[in-house]
Amino acid sequence: MSDSLTCPITCDLFRDPVVAADGHTYEREAIVKWIHENGTSPITRQRITIDTLISNYTVKKLVEEFEEITRSQKYQFKLDVDVKRKSHIALFTTFGKKIHEAEWLKNNSSRPKTVLLTIDGARAQKEAKFYVDLTRHPNIVRTFGLVDSGNSNVDKNSVMLLQEYAPEGNLNEVIQHKTLDENVLIEIFIQITNAMIFLAHNHVVHADLVCRNVLVFQYDIHDPRKNVVKLTDFGISRHSQLYAPTNAVTRTVIDILPKCSAAPEVLANATYSEKSDIYSMGVLMWEAYSKGAVPWSEIPCDTVKQRVCRGDKLQKPSSCSTQMWLIIDKCFALRPQERPSFVDLKDSLLQAQYQKRVRGNKYRTDFTVRHCFHSVLHSWAGRQSFLGGRNKSFTAVYT
Repeated sequence: MSDSLTCPITCDLFRDPVVAADGHTYEREAIVKWIHENGTSPITRQRITIDTLISNYTVKKLVEEFEEITRSQKYQFKLDVDVKRKSHIALFTTFGKKIHEAEWLKNNSSRPKTVLLTIDGARAQKEAKFYVDLTRHPNIVRTFGLVDSGNSNVDKNSVMLLQEYAPEGNLNEVIQHKTLDENVLIEIFIQITNAMIFLAHNHVVHADLVCRNVLVFQYDIHDPRKNVVKLTDFGISRHSQLYAPTNAVTRTVIDILPKCSAAPEVLANATYSEKSDIYSMGVLMWEAYSKGAVPWSEIPCDTVKQRVCRGDKLQKPSSCSTQMWLIIDKCFALRPQERPSFVDLKDSLLQAQYQKRVRGNKYRTDFTVRHCFHSVLHSWAGRQSFLGGRNKSFTAVYT
């Protein structure tokens, strides 16, 4: 997104922007939490206090104007009228899916940076507003609306979404080139789990939970506080209520089964649920510790289903601590009912995060206690938000 419209801590669109004594603008809730935990600026490292925060009405007005424009257009845009591809060369291409960097054709400098995600062989099952509302979460890639290409044949056989731009690519790319501290990995897992709690509460199954579908907005290989990831590409499966296959091609991205990361019940009879996503989350964590290695790559592809369905498990990566492996291993339970929920998984990850920081003395003791205390409070407050409040009406619409 444009630097002027997003918080440097959360990488999310501003709602209540404030200027701190360091001269930078932050989301009020995020900078208050940061000051409580650290007492210094996240950018300049100078000491700052909560009582010096001043509302930034200029930035707030820009965000409100942008939100009003998207609402007035009912979150529907036209290619080469409202937005355009910056280049015909895609940023990312895989079977049935392309991502192009995009730009607004009006007031581009004061609008979020975006990409165009095209899914071939699929059509949207819901109104544009549904996809926008479903991504109003700090750890889910924001969708701003659907895009009409102007070509009826193309629009009939594909869906194009306008989404926020992730400057650091996907998690799979990052872990292949950088060695992340385990504290950083745990923080990333917690953020992914936050997104999955929200999706599960709204009865959405991801169905392809792997590192390449986690986009990185900022990262620091040593400091967990400076990492922001967001989940993308959920619900792209034949059993999803979000997208439907078209008849244009015999095989689409919706038909692809991610065999190497799928749960036994998915491989056996295509049964998708929160618990099948939990199994895939276990594989994702294994993948992150294994620097992007392909699961089960040491055995023939046609034997993966047999091995997984009889209860064989991936082996512990050498860089994974015993405590974290105990958490991951529970995700691989053969019986879905023996796997944790995402709420349970988050509780385990928070406990591991706290214990690892205390034992490793990675930060000052006073910071560790304050940070973990606020993390628990934030987790509890967040859970209340997911299970009620602002999402209650959306859940009612979905169900």
